[in-house]
Amino acid sequence: MMGVDVRFPNRPDWDWLRLKYYGMNLLHCDADLLDVARIMRGRYGYLATPFTGPVLPGGRYRPAQADVLASGAALWALWGAVHRLTLVSPVVNSMAMLAQDLGGTLDALDRDFWQGWCLPLLHGCGGVVVPPIVGWDRSDGVWRECCYALRHNMRVFLLRADISAAAHPRSLLELV
Repeated sequence: MMGVDVRFPNRPDWDWLRLKYYGMNLLHCDADLLDVARIMRGRYGYLATPFTGPVLPGGRYRPAQADVLASGAALWALWGAVHRLTLVSPVVNSMAMLAQDLGGTLDALDRDFWQGWCLPLLHGCGGVVVPPIVGWDRSDGVWRECCYALRHNMRVFLLRADISAAAHPRSLLELV
């Protein structure tokens, strides 16, 4: 199971993280998508987005909320792809697998399975990319993924909330 190192707070504390990693070139706050694409140069990014908390409040699966969050993550993956930045989203991939699993082989509520499935994606990436999707800063999952990356000397990019129009192809602006 992917936990938080004892040197990191258990719950999201982004101010603490910013202070701890200030000037170390691992944590990039208010990053621009175009800059991230340039820095990553051919490496894929792990797209860390909120999912479990909003989708499983009180242990009850909310499929409509899962679809909304997967769509948001897919849109960010699309924006990255347009700028030659491959963003792998465990949320998008897992939702696609669950949609095809008509036999019920996978359990959407099996946290250990999904954490184990995500770990190789996270471990092999060139950096973690966190888009400004509502709730990212309160998400335990996003926090753990970022802490894991920093603990393993991997870059973390917290994308700025005011994405410039230059980062969005004209045809995509209508989708926002």
